[in-house]
Amino acid sequence: MLFRSVAHVLRRSDLDCELTHVETLEEFEQALQRGSVDAILADYHLAGCSGMDAWEWLRSSGQDLPFIIVSGAIGEATVADAMVRGVSDYVDKHKLGRLPMVLQRALDFFASRQIGRAH
Repeated sequence: MLFRSVAHVLRRSDLDCELTHVETLEEFEQALQRGSVDAILADYHLAGCSGMDAWEWLRSSGQDLPFIIVSGAIGEATVADAMVRGVSDYVDKHKLGRLPMVLQRALDFFASRQIGRAH
């Protein structure tokens, strides 16, 4: 259900997005290994793991991508902890209208960080 809502919001935005839906950590790993991923939108509660499990796997893989948690079932302390651990941002699933702006900001920040590393 959340995936359809996210897809709907992003289709209505100016962002040119191709979405891949995964439900398990194994599918997440496989999608990243296939490449061409620009950003990750993760529900905090995934089947068999959490969004933070996915974040930790991403970090341990050495890949550096914007990672945004999209969920409505987590509190402020959990969001703060995720941000301290390096997650790019959080969007409440009840306020998905913010998602295109948050995603664009994360992509822009990531791009500027990559440019900074190149110099």
